[in-house]
Amino acid sequence: MTQLQTKMYFREWAPARKRLIQSGFSAKEADAERKRIHDDEGLPESSKHFNKTSHPDKFFKACRAICGTTQIDVDDQARKRLVYTIEQLGLDDDYLNHLVRAKKAGVDWRATPADDLRHLLYTAKKRAASKSQ
Repeated sequence: MTQLQTKMYFREWAPARKRLIQSGFSAKEADAERKRIHDDEGLPESSKHFNKTSHPDKFFKACRAICGTTQIDVDDQARKRLVYTIEQLGLDDDYLNHLVRAKKAGVDWRATPADDLRHLLYTAKKRAASKSQ
């Protein structure tokens, strides 16, 4: 995870832990609940081993469920991060749309599902690297 994601991990966990303690959990039981979330969501035992794309979102969603807060577009965060990463490569939108059409994944690269965007990212990185040489 990035440093910002690590900060957000603990920022999301703090109110969830507080809610658990208010509902009768001891501090030790609340911390065990965090480990249970990792297990239930199929996450690594330590947040230090989370990937940057899907692991934080699963944990944040579970914390928000404990707090009873609404899911603020958590399900689409991985796709949004991929769009941002591709934008940073500096390739023309028309070119990226052409690549998406060639892969038969849609017509607008920004509206492409996350799995297809991941493949587009690999291709776009290679193309951006070859253009810079």
